[in-house]
Amino acid sequence: MTPAHRQTGFALIEAVIAITIVSIAAVTIMAQISQANVQSGRSLVQTEAAFFADAYLNEILARSFDDPNGVDGEAARRFYDDVDDYNGLVNAGARDNNGNLIPGGNRYTIRVAVANSNVLPGVPAVDALLVNVTVTDPVGASMIVSGVRLRP
Repeated sequence: MTPAHRQTGFALIEAVIAITIVSIAAVTIMAQISQANVQSGRSLVQTEAAFFADAYLNEILARSFDDPNGVDGEAARRFYDDVDDYNGLVNAGARDNNGNLIPGGNRYTIRVAVANSNVLPGVPAVDALLVNVTVTDPVGASMIVSGVRLRP
């Protein structure tokens, strides 16, 4: 007895198992892609925070060590003429030295601390100012960038 027709194809249980395996694989791959997207966004936030911290630090370190006009503690940032004028500066939103909001900077908070420091061997603390710029990003993570300004 030989059958006249051979049946080909999948049985219902085989099809269900195949669909289940493909679904599990697809969910796993989508989860990995989603995680990569989250990390990509976090990387952008960290890059922006580093940019703002670097911009503030460069602005501060470009100022004079000693007050050139003898007036300490100018009222507005655009008038700051020496490094220690920036001590205690807090900006809700990254701003340029005229107080204008930098595009994309409204999500960050910038804090500046300036203090005499003996961070460098052989340099007295009175001749070195340590500048710490702290940038807090939208999720509350902070980045600190530091620099030292020496008395000429």
